[in-house]
Amino acid sequence: MECAGMWIISIITYYTLTLSVKYIIFKKMKLNPTPSYNYKHGRELSIFLSPDLWFATRFKNAIKYDCAEPTDINLADFVKKNNTYNLALSLCLALIAFFSFDILNHEIVFNFAYSIVAIRFISRSGEIGYAFYRDAIQSTKSFTNLDKYDRIKLALKSYVEIYIYSAPVYLLLPNMDTIKAITLSLNVGSLTNVGMAFPEDTSAVNLTVFIQVFTTLCLVILSLASYISRPNTNE
Repeated sequence: MECAGMWIISIITYYTLTLSVKYIIFKKMKLNPTPSYNYKHGRELSIFLSPDLWFATRFKNAIKYDCAEPTDINLADFVKKNNTYNLALSLCLALIAFFSFDILNHEIVFNFAYSIVAIRFISRSGEIGYAFYRDAIQSTKSFTNLDKYDRIKLALKSYVEIYIYSAPVYLLLPNMDTIKAITLSLNVGSLTNVGMAFPEDTSAVNLTVFIQVFTTLCLVILSLASYISRPNTNE
């Protein structure tokens, strides 16, 4: 029961945190007139696996359908800010998790921090993977005003972020500490030594590294190759 309660509190906390970050980004854009916040359908199922994707979709739809200003410019601004804010948030959460593990050494605090970073690991991977996959395969004109250089910058920031938010998740693996977790994330993210996650005392939780592997492959192979091949024009 205590474990279930911890996860429920962590889920509520993470959803609230994600909504707050997206809302801050949205308010900083100072759109005029302010969108009506009428609900627009799309990607409803993502609310269960990726609140980051779900909330991003809600605010993008508000910009796309409820704003009088140029839609592509506003969407591009939201995407860039969302990318930067998420990188900063992932770094903050990772530092908190490492701090609670190494310095506080308090079981309840660490379990709460770990639950948050674990949810982030799945949620943010879903948002990154889906966004770059969609962008790579789309055949129609993009709604954003991003050229190929903007897209490369976004991809590189997301690539760094994957390393950051994956590292604290690996603290739960057997015989793991902060340095080993960071090293494992670097090895898995660069695809140079995924086998490092599978020592002799492997457990099912070791399979979590493949979330980082698949997200990285989706970003690097599908997205960067596509962006480099695009003409230097706004899309």
